[in-house]
Amino acid sequence: QLWRGNYAECARGGREAMASFEPRSTGWYVALGHLATASGSLGDSDALSELAALIADQPDEPSPARDVAACRLAVVLLRAGEREKTDALVQLVKGSPHAEEHSLVCAWREVLFAELASQSGDVSRYLAHSEAATEHFTFAGDVRNACLQRHNVGNALMLLGAYQRAEIVFREVLDLAEPVQLNLVPGAQDQGEDVSAGRVGQAGVINLLPSGPEIDKITGAAPN
Repeated sequence: QLWRGNYAECARGGREAMASFEPRSTGWYVALGHLATASGSLGDSDALSELAALIADQPDEPSPARDVAACRLAVVLLRAGEREKTDALVQLVKGSPHAEEHSLVCAWREVLFAELASQSGDVSRYLAHSEAATEHFTFAGDVRNACLQRHNVGNALMLLGAYQRAEIVFREVLDLAEPVQLNLVPGAQDQGEDVSAGRVGQAGVINLLPSGPEIDKITGAAPN
């Protein structure tokens, strides 16, 4: 349901799944991560604060599933303006023994770092982290998230004025998105055509990375 944009239904399902799994088990953390993304898309700040408190009560032994959930939650907290809670989760993930050895943990860390770079206006770092996230998701076999991050690479290239490279990336995204029925890569075809036709102006480029909830529509972070 998350990939289809049914966030309310996904949030309900996430809570039900968390209730059915043993707390702090792998399944529990997976459900928490999906609930975090859905709650962020719904603007449910109370739910995000509740999830942040649950993550902070960390187990004696960190797990890759907890690290992934922490990254997903940190991304939506950052977009909600909760910088203090975000920073606590960033430190938690940075100190994890799984930070460099588990492909999905590596991928989600790069997504988080890309978001931090976006918030600070550092497009070059945003590009580098988005490219790294794409590679890690690809290695992990997560085609949908790899596709979404590849779309972010195209956005960053446009912001940097590399229009020909961006056109190639957007066309690659379309080729990848169709087989996996990924419908939340908005405007990739239009963007590719606009770049090819030379119709991208400065205002259009800036609008590719909006702030706040609208960024979900560009980065595909909601399905993340």
